[in-house]
This record gives sequence, C-alpha cells and structure tokens, in this order.
Amino acid sequence: MFSIQQLKTRFGPYIVHKCCILRRYSILTKHDTIKVRRATLDDYDNVIAMRDPKELYGGYDPLPDTYKMIVESPTTVAYVATVNEKPEGVACASLIDDGKTVGMFGLRVSAKYHGCRLTRKLFNHIETVSHGTALQFVGCTYGTVSRKFASGFYIKCSDNVMSKKTDQYLTNSKKIADSLMFSKRNSTSAHVININHLKVLFSSYILCRHLFPGGRLLKYWLIYRIHPSNIPLIMNKRTRAVASCLHQPNNALITIGTYAYSFKGLVYNLDVYGNTDANFSEHLYLHLKEIVCLVEDKICFEIVIPDETPNKGIDEAFLLFGFERNNNSNQFRVDAWESSAK
Repeated sequence: MFSIQQLKTRFGPYIVHKCCILRRYSILTKHDTIKVRRATLDDYDNVIAMRDPKELYGGYDPLPDTYKMIVESPTTVAYVATVNEKPEGVACASLIDDGKTVGMFGLRVSAKYHGCRLTRKLFNHIETVSHGTALQFVGCTYGTVSRKFASGFYIKCSDNVMSKKTDQYLTNSKKIADSLMFSKRNSTSAHVININHLKVLFSSYILCRHLFPGGRLLKYWLIYRIHPSNIPLIMNKRTRAVASCLHQPNNALITIGTYAYSFKGLVYNLDVYGNTDANFSEHLYLHLKEIVCLVEDKICFEIVIPDETPNKGIDEAFLLFGFERNNNSNQFRVDAWESSAK
C-alpha cells in the first residue's frame, strides 16, 4: 500500500484523498480538435492565462514580460497548441549555432489539459518544421534528474550536453542601493564587456578551453556553441556580460546576466564561467549597478554554476550586498539535452 504522500508524488496530476483519487484535469476526446500554429500578439491573454503566474517559478515567471519580445523577434518563434481553437499550450524556439540547432524553451500547458498530449504535439511540430536540424531542450528539475523523462518524453534524444546546479538569492532594490553606496568600490579587475570583446574571447582557444570546457555556453535557458554567429544572440539589450583576468586563463571569469520582470519582481539570471575564487564579488557589484535602477521592489538572482564551483565565496558575496539565500532552491538542477541532426 502507498502512503498519502507517496500517492501525491506518484500521481501528480491528481487530487489525492484518503479514500480515492480524483482526476482534476479535463480529458481530451476524439471530438476535440487539436492544432499547432504560430503564436501571435493576440494570443497573449490566453497564453498567460494558461497558468497562474503567481504559482509558476515561485512567482518569478518571466513570460508575461517577455512574450511580446519573443513573438516579435526575428530570431525566435512561438507556437501555440489549440484545443477547439483556444490556445492551451505554448512552446518557443530559437535558431542558433549558425542555423544548425533549434533551441526550445518557454514550454507550458494549461493546468486544465496537463498530461493530455499537448506537449508532445508542440515538440513534434517543432521537430517537423526544423527540417532535420538538431533539437535542444534545457530543463530545470528538482532533485534527481530523470534521464528517461527529459530525453525520452521531450525530444527523444540521448545526449546530455550540459548539467549544472542553480541557486537563488533574494533581496530588494533598497538593500542593493544601500550596499552599493556603502561599498563605494571601483572595480580594478572586473569590467563590462561588449560584443567586440566577446568576439576576441571566442577566438582564443586557450581561454575558451578554460572557460567553456564543454564547448558550449548557457545563457538564459539556451545552450550556445562557441561560434561567432551566436554572439549577437547572446548579447541582446537585456544582457550584461562581465569579465576579469582574461590575461590569466586559469583565473579568468565570465558572468552573463539577463533580466526579466515577473509578478513578484525582477528576476536576474546569472550564468557563471571560470574561477570564482578571487573576483566574483566585483562581478556581482557591476551587475547590481546595472539593475538597481530597473526595479523598485523585490529582486531574485538565479545563479547557474558548474557542480565543482564552491558555494562559500558566492554566498559571502551575495551576503555582502544584502541578499538572503533561498534555501528552497538548492536542489534544483539545470540540464540541457540535445538530439543529433537527422
């Protein structure tokens, strides 16, 4: 016999009672018409209404803020899965790696139709329109990563191309402003870099070998190969990159931050590459200078780092600037899965 807690774990899409299990979602029938089409700006209300933004990602769901940019961008496309003409699922895709990879992100299905083939419909459609291009999906999972779930259910691939740990740190704009004023530091090692700096960095085999040993760079849920064509996609208007010690490959550090607004406040995704021992606090200082004027309330820093990176120095740097660690996030992992081109 299963306990009530085991039933809740085993039967996620169900409401569990002591006497019975009741399905709380709708069931698609043969009379329902399911289609997948390009998303438009007119779909915004239906797409956002699929799931309560207060519940997704702990209230830090970026899609209400980024949906318009995704739909209007020349490098990304969004698709909706409709049931009887009403959008009930959405997935986004971006063409990267000089046109050799389609990166999928932003997947969600309405609670009403959770587990009813809509996810499969979206992925099959993107797989079809990609015309044999390699497919990539980056997922954030809690606890042990299910290889079968990630590779089999989503994109039918067997290659796990990146795996990292992620943590969250919480604060507000007033604490950041106060800490920046108190620190009054001028960075001596770290500096903000632009597209031209990144081009030089990408051309250095020695630096890239140390910073990106897997030959790939994660930035806000897309995995980019170290290719010049990806640089304009990485360095968009909401991105700030900071570098230090590039003349010393063993000590070099690159941090790339991207922000979005959410129901709870600003969410800042920070991807970290290289040696964090000496200069991480200076990197953090430069990122905070960028965002302190962007928000008047809560801020969530979501940092993605390699497994071997020690947390102590990072925790100390965030504490220095008035952050509190969100201990509920320390079992989350980011995994990237990619299929081969057909």
